[in-house]
Amino acid sequence: MQTSKHFSLFPVLLGLFLALSSRLSADGQASFYVSPTGTGDLCSLESPCSLTAARDHVRRENDDMAGDITVYLRGGTYQPSEPFELSAEDSGTNEFNITYMAYPEETPILSGGREIIGWTLFDADKNIYRAEVGDLQTRQLYVNGNRAIRARSDENPRGWRKTDTGYVAPDESMASWGNPADIEIVAFWEWKSFRCGIDSIEGRNVTMQQPCWANANIHKEFPINLPTWIENAYELLDSEHEWYLDESEGALYYKPAADEDLSTAEVIAPVLETLVSGVDVKNVEFRGLTFSYATWLHPSSAGGYPSLQAAWHFTEIKAASLASTYLQRTPGNVTFTNPQHMGFYNNTFTHLGGVGLNLDGFAQDNIIERNQFEDISSTGIQLGQIDDPSASVTSIRVLNNVIRNNTITRIGQEYFEGVGIFLGYTDSTLVTHNEIFDVPYSGISVGWGWGQFSYARRNQIAYNRIEKFMQVLRDGGGIYTLSPQPESVIEYNYIRDQKNPFGGLYLDEGSQFFTVQHNVVENVPRWLHIWTDTIRDNTVRFNCTDTREMLNNGLHNTVSDNQVGLTSWPPECQEIIDNVGVEKDS
Repeated sequence: MQTSKHFSLFPVLLGLFLALSSRLSADGQASFYVSPTGTGDLCSLESPCSLTAARDHVRRENDDMAGDITVYLRGGTYQPSEPFELSAEDSGTNEFNITYMAYPEETPILSGGREIIGWTLFDADKNIYRAEVGDLQTRQLYVNGNRAIRARSDENPRGWRKTDTGYVAPDESMASWGNPADIEIVAFWEWKSFRCGIDSIEGRNVTMQQPCWANANIHKEFPINLPTWIENAYELLDSEHEWYLDESEGALYYKPAADEDLSTAEVIAPVLETLVSGVDVKNVEFRGLTFSYATWLHPSSAGGYPSLQAAWHFTEIKAASLASTYLQRTPGNVTFTNPQHMGFYNNTFTHLGGVGLNLDGFAQDNIIERNQFEDISSTGIQLGQIDDPSASVTSIRVLNNVIRNNTITRIGQEYFEGVGIFLGYTDSTLVTHNEIFDVPYSGISVGWGWGQFSYARRNQIAYNRIEKFMQVLRDGGGIYTLSPQPESVIEYNYIRDQKNPFGGLYLDEGSQFFTVQHNVVENVPRWLHIWTDTIRDNTVRFNCTDTREMLNNGLHNTVSDNQVGLTSWPPECQEIIDNVGVEKDS
């Protein structure tokens, strides 16, 4: 059947429709379109603009919104030279949202990476290749989408001795290595993973950089210890997938695997530290975007990474003090300060060198839902502060946030005390139906620091699936708590496969007023860990576990009606397992 004569006006009508739809959404509010190669300021479907041009368009139309505004990102890789920044003037108004979202059936990627090309064989005997990279600064490298390994020694090298200023090495071999200031000592102690740079090497004497060394020794009971491994020297480049960046000569070295061809491989070095940021932003959403290839450079400075806990670290010399004002959170590669009514839906956070998503300041009424967090150097999701436990004014509290149906895996790849989900002091946070697995430390951390009279309360941790945690460090748990949190509930979670101590359910110092109930805990060293008398007035009941191992050295805790030492799950326990984790789309 021939129809072309009857529909000869179709191209014209289609053009008119597309022109109209480029500016209007279904409810009549403006829409804009961007692409990786977009130019100009039309921001239409036919003539897309850049992401910043669309943001500037929104600023001219959001003073008195009558409906939602949508910015559609066409598929492809966006490679900005600086972070995409939002502020209060980019907010939605009149309770309508501004949404940055993927164009239907397309995948936009916001990448802070630089492709490395021009590889030549440098050492044929060792199969080491070299690329000229100029002024490149990075702490990560990815080959065909896989995180490569910074050149490192074997674990737990023998013969090292700690001194006041650093170490005595087992021999003088390191004194002849090039670029000693590039070399880092990585050291694990219980729940901490330290990274401090070397200042100088004379004979066997290794002097460490300041202030990292002083800060790494502030906590007298758990200071930096002997090296777990030595990292970032050309002389350590001896295994497949290892790399070394010599910044002094602008050269990158890599030892490929037998099946890697560097003439065709995609090699990417992250260079941006922040992909997206905002301050005082309200009513803005991100949907269906991929955030990838960002780094964090501070640990390469003399400040290093003197860890305290859960991806918080000391920033300056403050001897004999653990005060939180001397601590700094690991920054997020996507980060917002004081966000309100923001939404993050169906995004992917991957190949990142800091925290995946960081909500700082007084974050209120935000939703983080159905996102994928994978291959991240530090914590997956970070919410809340640790240095203002009172916050008597509601407007400056972290309040009414939702973290739901997210998948979080292989976080803490470089800063091993990173956690799947971190909550500082928060009020009425809901963490539900998330899946967290393959993590080096705790799955979910709730309530740190140690505020005896904090505003933290009414938090609910429910229906989460946490597997294969505590894979590297010790002294953590599947769900870990600190501080009094009245009316808070940990319930209907499934926690399994813990490698290192202590507890699947770990209520640490000062934890009070929690109800811990209807959880299933499997294949862990200890299903409940309450170790000291500052942990009090908690109720632990109706939980199921296959072990009898537990510790309850707190005060006035009610531990009752729990089913322990099970060899098979009763129906009520199996029902909990069947209902945890990411829910199917409705």
